[in-house]
Amino acid sequence: MRCFSVSFPRRPVAILAFGLLAGLLGAKTSFAQSPPGGRVLPADFVQHRIYVTAVTTEGDSLRMLTDTGGGTAVVLSSPAVRRTGRPVIDTLQGRRPMQVVPVPVFRTEGPVPQTRAERAIIAPSRRAQLVGYDDGRLGMHWFAGRIWTFDYGDETLRLHDTADELSFAPDHTVDLAFRTDSTGTRVGHHPRVEASIDGTTRSFLFDTGATTVLTDSAQGRLDAPRRIASGFIRASLFERWTNKHPDWTVVEGASPALGGSPLIRVPEVEIAGHTAGPVWFERRPDRTIQKTLAGSMDRRVAGALGGSLFRHFRITVDYPNARAYFQRLD
Repeated sequence: MRCFSVSFPRRPVAILAFGLLAGLLGAKTSFAQSPPGGRVLPADFVQHRIYVTAVTTEGDSLRMLTDTGGGTAVVLSSPAVRRTGRPVIDTLQGRRPMQVVPVPVFRTEGPVPQTRAERAIIAPSRRAQLVGYDDGRLGMHWFAGRIWTFDYGDETLRLHDTADELSFAPDHTVDLAFRTDSTGTRVGHHPRVEASIDGTTRSFLFDTGATTVLTDSAQGRLDAPRRIASGFIRASLFERWTNKHPDWTVVEGASPALGGSPLIRVPEVEIAGHTAGPVWFERRPDRTIQKTLAGSMDRRVAGALGGSLFRHFRITVDYPNARAYFQRLD
């Protein structure tokens, strides 16, 4: 395996306010189909990770990471809880007890929809700072049951009221799978999507919030910021790739997670009739991926696909009809 410097683009943040794009990077890209309609949310893209700013009924602004791979609860940072005066109403017991606070209620006249999560928890301060939650994180229940377009080219996040206004090209549309009960009722809202790497098709979590926090040395070697959008891959598959492809770039000790997780640069990924790359994956133990997602997905996955891949696309994700349409940006 080779270990050497690979440059990440340092891109300015484009901020959307009240549905208007305040800044764009580079030239606009033309598409075979017109851009989707829908409501543009006040979002900004930071290293291919998406934040929205919502205003609560009390008038508090919350800037939150949006994460299709996030858990069932809303996550709030300790500073946000203190600033907004949210009281602790319960404590979830466990290996790491978590304090529960009321779920933020967003203004109905505002552009950001309300989450369907039933509880909000206070994130451990260190994790919130490392991952960069800012004021918090909106997870799978915020996305569930809705239709979204993640446009990594124009750096916009759109919410659609109906799929009637949208066109899905069959050659570039893939099925999504969700966990259901014995009656077929959906009980998990983590989308599973298939993609092919190195000639083998595998299942992955569709994870817009996938984040790797880099060590100081990795930042220097990659010329990258502290947090980058990435993906995750099972350790057993990571080792298979490195043994088979010694020319694929590996950055040892790239993340402080789990005592020093490495990154691997996969040249290309095939998804929805497209080939895109390179894509970065962080190694995670097989048992960690399985344990974390066992209760929310319909089957085992090889890992998670995130912004390192999605940055090449405009993606419309139709949760009600369990499908995703990928439009290539370049």
